[in-house]
Amino acid sequence: MPGGQMPGGQMPGGPGGPMPPAAPPPKVLHYDLRKGRYGVVVTIGRSYKSRTQEGADEMGQLFQANPSLFPILGDLYLKFRDFPGHNEAAARIKKLLPPPLQEDDTQQQVSQLQGQLQGQGQMLEQLTKALDEKTREVDTEAVKQQAITAREQADAQVRVELERMKNETDLAIAAMKIKAAESKTVFEAERDEALATDDQAHDRDMKTLDAAITQATKDPTVVAVVAPAQAGEEEPDGRR
Repeated sequence: MPGGQMPGGQMPGGPGGPMPPAAPPPKVLHYDLRKGRYGVVVTIGRSYKSRTQEGADEMGQLFQANPSLFPILGDLYLKFRDFPGHNEAAARIKKLLPPPLQEDDTQQQVSQLQGQLQGQGQMLEQLTKALDEKTREVDTEAVKQQAITAREQADAQVRVELERMKNETDLAIAAMKIKAAESKTVFEAERDEALATDDQAHDRDMKTLDAAITQATKDPTVVAVVAPAQAGEEEPDGRR
């Protein structure tokens, strides 16, 4: 029908309504014109190269009849056009649609954002697990290193203590040797002094005895006075 009118004078889709779905291709029927009698009705109108061009023309006529519909259907109309930038113009007009008509896009954007957030959350969880694992490895390595350091310090302290004890033992032994040598020297000196004193006393006794014997030989009347004999020694006359 001319102008894209539907039966009853209604326009396709109606104000604010969705576009009707594309009609299925008509079934091809074959008529034998040799049979029967037929009447022919011819309708004169514009011809279109494509349904896109037809839809754009019909919506253009709709806007001419009711310009207030352009803010609502303008984005769809521009999609049907074929000029540079028609898609960008349609996207811009779509941003001016009332909120109820943008719910689907908003919900889609929210779903996309939720999906992105969920993916990022999973990635963050994986990174957190990897970081925790690496932290545990570092902590374990740090504990091992601390244990090795503590053992090395303990070994060094033991070596120092053993060296100190060895030095103290060597000093004590040296001091004992020195003291023993000094004691030996003192003992030998006292022994030599005692022996020398005994030798001197013995010499004096022998000289006194010799003098008495000599005097008695010269003068028999002289009584020899001799120092008392030491215990165990015999007197000149054979008495003890």
